Amino acid sequence: MRPNPRFGNSCRASPKPPPARGFGRCRPRSTRRAQGLLRTLEGHSHPVYGMAVSPDGRRAVSASSDRTLKVWDLETGKPLATFSCDYPASCCTFAGARMVVAGDSSGRLHFLSLELDDGTAILLPFRSPGLGATSSETSDPP
Repeated sequence: MRPNPRFGNSCRASPKPPPARGFGRCRPRSTRRAQGLLRTLEGHSHPVYGMAVSPDGRRAVSASSDRTLKVWDLETGKPLATFSCDYPASCCTFAGARMVVAGDSSGRLHFLSLELDDGTAILLPFRSPGLGATSSETSDPP
């Protein structure tokens, strides 16, 4: 996976995530020098290893060693939804405006759908109509 030059490395494929820099701070590289810190996103209890901004620029997703993925409203800086992993989350990205793909330190990939309803949000395992299985229901290969 190639990093997005505008926002830096949103996903790294390595067994051990690199140490977090800026712990929970989100600022695109293109504005780092010109405008400084844009917003601090507070809510993870351990270092953040990955972060990505949605295609429309309204949301961000973060992956943390506290075993959670969080989707953030970038206008308010508040978390919209949290998904708990069995292992520390090491990378994440958006695949469209409402689809999140993330990896954890066990090597498992999570395909999650961001469901928005009446001002509330939830991250649910993606269920393909043709496959019938979610990312958390699939078994490891023999």
